[in-house]
Amino acid sequence: MDMESSGGRSVFQTAASLERARSDAAMRRITNSRPRRDRSPLSAQDLCEGRAECSKVTGWDPRSIGVCTNSPSKGYVAVQRLLKEAEDLKNAPPLGCRAAPKGDNIFEWAAVIEGPEDTVYKGGTFFLELTLPKSYPFEPPRVVFLTRIYHCNINSQGIVCVDVLRDRWNCCMTISTVLQSIVSLMYHCNPADPLVGAIAEQYLRSREEFERTARIWTQRYAR
Repeated sequence: MDMESSGGRSVFQTAASLERARSDAAMRRITNSRPRRDRSPLSAQDLCEGRAECSKVTGWDPRSIGVCTNSPSKGYVAVQRLLKEAEDLKNAPPLGCRAAPKGDNIFEWAAVIEGPEDTVYKGGTFFLELTLPKSYPFEPPRVVFLTRIYHCNINSQGIVCVDVLRDRWNCCMTISTVLQSIVSLMYHCNPADPLVGAIAEQYLRSREEFERTARIWTQRYAR
């Protein structure tokens, strides 16, 4: 009887020893394994700098890319960004500008620019439509003038040619940035990069005629 008990204990002790040995080996493999590399294409410093820079303007955290699990929408980052911009524009709009989403569609906006003082567009009210992509802010909005305007960088379809809507766009820019750039374009045409070549040529060769025609259009279409 004592031998059977002793034999049983010996079997259990051997099994326990083997289990401990397997656990110790597994722990050594984990301890000695190389740490997992960070899969982000950005360095830790880049992430911190990008987060700080974008947060100043938008309140957006670049580290949220690809890890937003609280919304099924692929445009989650765009929605959060646009909601913040809508609030900012409501509280502190740029001088002479207003903009807000159309109804419940956060990706469709309406904007108004008052013709700046000391320009040929003074006294005019210009209505614009902005369409934001779901990839915003990584891609710029599409901006169209609904009000006709005589300008070498804005064509008859209302398309605007301005650098911040093309090659100079970056994710820290905002709708407010776009509106201010358009206002600046109303002060200073850019005949070197025109959408309407005839108006650009007139602007360069016959400034008085350009200004007279622009004022007539402002009176006719923007009031």
